Amino acid sequence: MGETKTEKAKNESFSTTASGTKLSQWKSCFRPNLFSGKVALVSGGGIGIGYAIAKELAILGATAVIASRDRSKCEETASKINAEIADEANTPCSGRGYAGPSTSIRDETQVQALITTAITRSAGKQRR
Repeated sequence: MGETKTEKAKNESFSTTASGTKLSQWKSCFRPNLFSGKVALVSGGGIGIGYAIAKELAILGATAVIASRDRSKCEETASKINAEIADEANTPCSGRGYAGPSTSIRDETQVQALITTAITRSAGKQRR
């Protein structure tokens, strides 16, 4: 079974910037590994602007903890960001995407669980 047009376009969008530039051709205005060793929370990181922010933070060296109400989107996004970074030998990068727990930012308990996850990830990075 082949991919539908929508699936193909979606998969191609993960390896390009909004303007269609491949990651290896992308030149950030920030210095490489600016956020190395840092952990960033990105709510709504599964799609759209949130995805682009999570990807840029990971490219710049951060562990981007991706939050969304749909954990499967977070897992898919983190996996694609990590695969894209790994595939780019020309892009030295210490960052990665990490799927946080399913989170509605309107639910204080879920937000606290997300913050705990980020703190745990941060403590784990410091021990390495």
